[in-house]
Amino acid sequence: MKKRLSIYIVCIASVINISFFSIAFGGGFDNSAIGIKATGMGFAFTGIADDASAVFYNPAGLVYQEKGAWQVEMYGYYVFTDIQYTANSIEDKSDEEFIIPGFFASKNFGKWAFGVGGYIPFAGGGASYKNFQGSPFKLESSAGWNALTGAIAYKLSPSLSIGWGMSIYIGEMKSQFFDPGLGTVVENDYNGYSGYGVHVGLFYKPVEEIGIGMTVRSEVPIEMEGLVRIAGIETDSEVDFTLPYYLTLGLGYKPAKNLTFSISATYMLWSDLDKIAFTTANIKSEQKTYYTNSCTVGMGIEYVTPIDLIIRSGIDFRQNASEDKGLTPVSCDVDMVGLHMGFAYDITDSIEINIIGAQNFGFEKEYNFAKFNQNGAVIMIGFRKKY
Repeated sequence: MKKRLSIYIVCIASVINISFFSIAFGGGFDNSAIGIKATGMGFAFTGIADDASAVFYNPAGLVYQEKGAWQVEMYGYYVFTDIQYTANSIEDKSDEEFIIPGFFASKNFGKWAFGVGGYIPFAGGGASYKNFQGSPFKLESSAGWNALTGAIAYKLSPSLSIGWGMSIYIGEMKSQFFDPGLGTVVENDYNGYSGYGVHVGLFYKPVEEIGIGMTVRSEVPIEMEGLVRIAGIETDSEVDFTLPYYLTLGLGYKPAKNLTFSISATYMLWSDLDKIAFTTANIKSEQKTYYTNSCTVGMGIEYVTPIDLIIRSGIDFRQNASEDKGLTPVSCDVDMVGLHMGFAYDITDSIEINIIGAQNFGFEKEYNFAKFNQNGAVIMIGFRKKY
């Protein structure tokens, strides 16, 4: 009996290893859709940082916002996914939908400023295939990490500022799949407090029309407790890995009072996340991720019309963060281009309502006689308020 139990525990450790190797999202675990104005402008906000979402994009920009006023924004967006995996002449599709909220608040006291925010910077979705590859079983995987962030900024001179932010992360990772070796369905579920990270921003404003920003994000060590369930038997487990450093550079240009241009680029060291470690029933195991470093580039424009209707538009490119041999049916980590359009209107002197849409297009990859691709769309609704 003891020998059989030991074999069973080893099987659990091996299975959980395989299943969570499959949890990945376009560009690693990165989720770029944060903030109202930034999302409308192709996520190119580090060199602008002129609203409360600077807490995330570049906290140093908080001291250049309106002095003495609170800035608050709340939003939610609906995500439509379209993930495709083709192998053995069978095409599987996942079209899961998700709702993701976010909020930011900040206040500038002149020489210094502070802000807070709640948002999802990593993952925030997943894939689910019914009757995967013609079988009677489903394959599904999802993950997401909420960040609660506090940030402060200090003006070093009239043209230069520095900002710091610290985030705690609360996350969840789940998967379900059929394992032919065990002849049964396996479920994994991790959740709870996951870790913390910091970021530092610089903002340089040589003239009123130009802003130059830089933000560096630290690694985030993730540790979560959970369980693996096989044939109704649950076993405690832990997962450990480290989310990577980010470096973002951004430029904002305001040639006229009603017109703003922006561009930004982010480099992400996903190759540092080379393995995911598991401890199940005191048995340790590791799984290689086959991640590679990747980048994102975004450009945006904002135009304020004479009738106080604000039009925002942008485009972004997201490079995949997986070697070909690291592609999985639930990640379909491919290069993607996103087109963004947003509209805002001041319903009062201090309240602005917003609606933003984004359409994402993936570039199909083929490896080992299998095809991987994903597309998607986002609809965001929110408001911004000053008081």
